[in-house]
Amino acid sequence: MSEPSHSPQTKGSKSLNIKKVLPFLREKIEFVIPSKIEWMHEVLSYLIERTAHLGIIKPSTSNIFVALDEAIANAIKHGNKSDPDKRIHIVADITSEQAIFTITDEGDGFDLKSLPNPTDPDYIMRPCGRGVMLIYHIMDEVRYNTRGNQIVMVKLPEKDEESQTSNSKQNNLPENSQHKDSSDCCD
Repeated sequence: MSEPSHSPQTKGSKSLNIKKVLPFLREKIEFVIPSKIEWMHEVLSYLIERTAHLGIIKPSTSNIFVALDEAIANAIKHGNKSDPDKRIHIVADITSEQAIFTITDEGDGFDLKSLPNPTDPDYIMRPCGRGVMLIYHIMDEVRYNTRGNQIVMVKLPEKDEESQTSNSKQNNLPENSQHKDSSDCCD
C-alpha cells in the first residue's frame, strides 16, 4: 500500500510544486478559544507549523513561539482573568513575505505605559513581567489598540543567525519609564 500524497494534484498532471506558487499563497487562520491555558498549546503548535511551512521562520532557531506564547498567555491571564466564559480571538495572516498575528481578549484592556520597566533595578530580580519586552525583541513590529485588549505582531522572514543578532530591535521597545508599584505581575 502506498503512502498518501500530501501534494495537491490536478487530473492528469504532475504534483504541484509548492515553492513555485508560494509567492502567491496567503493563508488566513482564525481561532476563538476559551480563556484556558491548555487550549493555547495546540494553537501555538499549529501556528508555528504553518508559519514555518510558508518560509517565515526556521522552527529550530526561531523565538516566535515565545512571543506568541506570551501574547496569548497575557490575553488569557491578564486580559480575560482566566474566565473560561470569555474568549481569546487569534488571527494569523501568513504569506511568504510576512506573518501578522492579532490576539484579542474580551477584557477591559490596559495602558502599555503603565507597565513597569523590567530592566529597572527594582524589578530586575522578579521572576515575571518580561513578556511584553520579549515580544518587542522577537517580533519585527508590535502595536496595541487604544483600549489595550488587542496586540498585533508582525514577523518578517527570518535571516541567518548572524544577521539576526546584529539586527537589534531596541528602537521598537515601548517607552516604559514610569515605575508602577505592582504587588505581583505573575498572577
